[in-house]
Amino acid sequence: MFFAHRFFAALVVTLAFASPASALTVTGQNYGADVSAEVDLLWNGSDTLTITIENTANAVAVTAAVVTGFAFNLPDEVTGVSGFSASGTLDDSAWAFLLPPGNAPGGYLFEIGAGTGPNIAGGSPNDGFAIGTTATFTFTFTGTLGGLTADDFLGELEDGASGPSDFGVRFQAIPDGAGSDFADGAGSDFALVPAPGVALLFAASLPAFLALRRR
Repeated sequence: MFFAHRFFAALVVTLAFASPASALTVTGQNYGADVSAEVDLLWNGSDTLTITIENTANAVAVTAAVVTGFAFNLPDEVTGVSGFSASGTLDDSAWAFLLPPGNAPGGYLFEIGAGTGPNIAGGSPNDGFAIGTTATFTFTFTGTLGGLTADDFLGELEDGASGPSDFGVRFQAIPDGAGSDFADGAGSDFALVPAPGVALLFAASLPAFLALRRR
């Protein structure tokens, strides 16, 4: 029974945290932590990457900051994009994937991204999303994709002004100072997070495990 207990506990913990989701915080080159975003990536295990970005810029410090684009690199297994969608922005139809996204501020040359304009440096704040709001973007990829995880999209570092980075978010319409920013995050900043469904499984299994231990 002792070994059964240990096996059950190890199984539940493994299921809860062996998730295809990763989280990343990015901060600005010009305004530091006052211009920031929380980025979550979820890979469906087949061909679809869902990216959720929360605009966490400091409204007290910068008053306003609108996300108008983002960029990242691709693992070698990805050969193309067959679908893209955006939701939660001021104008979802104005967003399109950028392959490539062009030269990002700070000299970053990422391989793919999305934005409200023809490149990552441009775009319209009227179509972006403001401080305190969250938008979701879905990419469907082609290629030999078996075995990929969300981490594979955050392990492709790009060199630039702030040092190696694997994801960047473009901010515009900042009233003070430089007026815009590019927030980036290094590979060491990301961490695995449990996917919602798997976390629920962990929570539901815990009482049964505790009851088993009391026998």
